[in-house]
Amino acid sequence: MAARLREITSALDVPFIFKASYDKANRTSIRSFRGPGLERGLEILARIRRELGVAVTSDVHEVGHVGPAAEVLDLLQIPAFLCRQTDLIVAAAATGRPVNIKKGQFLAPGDLVHAVEKARSTGNRDLLVTERGTSGSRETARKVLETEAEAVAALIPRLDHGFDQAIELLVSCTGRVVLTGMGKSGIIARKIAATLSSTGTPALFVHPADAIHGDLGMLAERDLAVAVSNSGETHELVRLLPTLKRRVRPSRKVIFDGVLEARLVALACSPAPPGRTRWTLRLLAEKVVELGWVGRVSVMTVQRTLKKTNCSLIGRSTGGSHPGAAPHS
Repeated sequence: MAARLREITSALDVPFIFKASYDKANRTSIRSFRGPGLERGLEILARIRRELGVAVTSDVHEVGHVGPAAEVLDLLQIPAFLCRQTDLIVAAAATGRPVNIKKGQFLAPGDLVHAVEKARSTGNRDLLVTERGTSGSRETARKVLETEAEAVAALIPRLDHGFDQAIELLVSCTGRVVLTGMGKSGIIARKIAATLSSTGTPALFVHPADAIHGDLGMLAERDLAVAVSNSGETHELVRLLPTLKRRVRPSRKVIFDGVLEARLVALACSPAPPGRTRWTLRLLAEKVVELGWVGRVSVMTVQRTLKKTNCSLIGRSTGGSHPGAAPHS
């Protein structure tokens, strides 16, 4: 194998160091073959170096192996799982041979600087480090957080008028916020419902399948329904939308606040317009628009407001009112 590799690398003009382990000390199973051992393994590497004229290297696992290995090997390697072992690193570097420290996957790249400092403490400057990837470490956590941060930042340009409308609906909701979604979107919807509830907004999650089979009966007129979907084409949600639209009606816009209600009652109790014996609902609706109190208002809204304040339009032209009577036009 060494001879063939030498032919290939020579043809490509690529530097070549032959590596083989005399002892694979980190085998998973106790029954696994570990190699020929220190003495026999170094004999084989020495013959390859001598007969083929190539540099050789191998992993060194123990401080007691460093001396014999340095007599044969051109490069001493520190195995990845031993890359923090101070005595082994210092002993290898103290031989004066070049040392390659292989980084363990449990270390972040920046943490390998400490191993290099241990080797440099001997005065040896012929040092290499080998990246072996990272798993289950701070570096992985950093990468995950960076990816998530980039994804959140990418949402900023997508904030549009639709976002404003959604926020207005949530803020103005006087009932409960009812969330629904399938699969991963359903998990997100559950989390949103929990967050809203914990921050003071009544909210709950309804599974689309349960909603279709009767659970929509819990929805009240003032509730706000929010469907969460990645594609917007989730079959279960698409089936649910017509039922939601019939079941949950948008809240009526408040036209008369407390001040305008008082003004309307005062107007209804005032003398009727010239040529009229009393105020009617239609006359009141036209008058409040004429006075500029509102842009427009329906007769039904005027009726509801007067009923709410227990004001009756039955009276004389002087504007008398009789509490408790039903309003009529």
